[in-house]
Amino acid sequence: MQTRIIKGYNELIVHPWTFPVLIVAIAILVHLPNLLGYPAWFYDEGAYLTSSLQWLQTGHLTYYGHPFAPLAILALLFATINPRDYLIPRVLMIGFSVIDGLLLYRVTGLFFPNDKRLAILTPLLYEATPLSARYLRLTVVDNFLALFLLLSILFTLSKPKNPTLSGVAYGASLISKQTAIFFLPGFLVLFFTQKKNPRYIISWLILSSILPIIWILYGTTQVGFSNLIDQQFGLTGLGGERAVSAISLIVQRISTRDPFIFFGLAGIIWAAYKRRWALLAFPVAYYLAFIVLFLKISTVYLIPTLPFLSILSSLLLFEVFDRVPKIGNPKALKTTLFAILIVALIASSLFLVTTQSPSDSQQAALSYVGSLGSPKVIASSTYIWLLKQNYPNVAVYDRYTVPWSALNGSAVYLIVDLPGDLTTINSIPQYKIAFDTASPIFQRYNYYNYLVEVRSTTIH
Repeated sequence: MQTRIIKGYNELIVHPWTFPVLIVAIAILVHLPNLLGYPAWFYDEGAYLTSSLQWLQTGHLTYYGHPFAPLAILALLFATINPRDYLIPRVLMIGFSVIDGLLLYRVTGLFFPNDKRLAILTPLLYEATPLSARYLRLTVVDNFLALFLLLSILFTLSKPKNPTLSGVAYGASLISKQTAIFFLPGFLVLFFTQKKNPRYIISWLILSSILPIIWILYGTTQVGFSNLIDQQFGLTGLGGERAVSAISLIVQRISTRDPFIFFGLAGIIWAAYKRRWALLAFPVAYYLAFIVLFLKISTVYLIPTLPFLSILSSLLLFEVFDRVPKIGNPKALKTTLFAILIVALIASSLFLVTTQSPSDSQQAALSYVGSLGSPKVIASSTYIWLLKQNYPNVAVYDRYTVPWSALNGSAVYLIVDLPGDLTTINSIPQYKIAFDTASPIFQRYNYYNYLVEVRSTTIH
């Protein structure tokens, strides 16, 4: 019996479908539970879904702060399924996460063809960490970017080594989010280490620019070239005066949400010591660009670098174990330790996502407003598309574009997420006056002592 078990185990390990199936299973196990409740509904999700729905209904795109590939895909989702909450869009993101894990399995194997252990561990780390559990399920453009970026790297490393598929895939990442341009130095370093000839590189650059050019032409016809360019730089500040703040915020967000990612940051240092430039250039160039250029940064911006941090974490872990004789020599013990690590990460992620439902307070506020009949409501994009989809009798206004003079003398309700909305409230004078004069009529706290309020006031 023992012989049969060992034989069956060995056959299972070498079977080509074993680890892809395991990657898919872990991704579904970690990311599928409590999709609607965790994490809290994110402003960017609502903004993209609102713009996609408007594009589908009117034929005109109203948002040009990011390119249109994710909005087109989400508009297609509305046309086929027409979701009425965040569940279906987040299921789509879980599908992306599954594909990302499989792509990372293949990409890591191509980066390190002589060490299959890295290809096995890397995607498991990627899917299992709490930071991934939190952010890979969000309907944000960074998840679209990561998918096409991994595809481009895969096509660059695979045979036949033709620039067409890689260039087009990188172009798709650029029209998912313009910050994909910060990965360009990584590709150039990769081309150098792969000894690509100048003809290949020039062809790749031309091919990767086709889709962005289409985006620019479309945007120019809709809002004009100068306005389009201005909106592309809406999230950036071309100066480095707050670089230290950006660094401290990155560290603070990672340390409070997933300390394991520090292994990836430590892996960056180790990779620099080992001179693994082709792999190192992707995350380092991206981080440096944000530190130098961006005046504000959100943790979701780190999503496209998680695959690289997972590879670097795997490299560092194997280096540590291989250099400790008592641990590195027995293969069975090493396998057991890595299995314990993955199980521990899965358990911590599942505990995080199943025991917390921060969006419950948001849903409660939304339901309260919907029960008021036909109120006038001022809200953020987090709630706008939900109100339009589920409560058509509610007159909802985006807080940035409220027709204040037309509402003079009208009773209105405000949905505010505190303290997150305070910065926006203080930046819009009329909105701040409305907030300060409004009376709270509904309050609900979540796990983080994060308050969602409905306030009532009359516009003067």
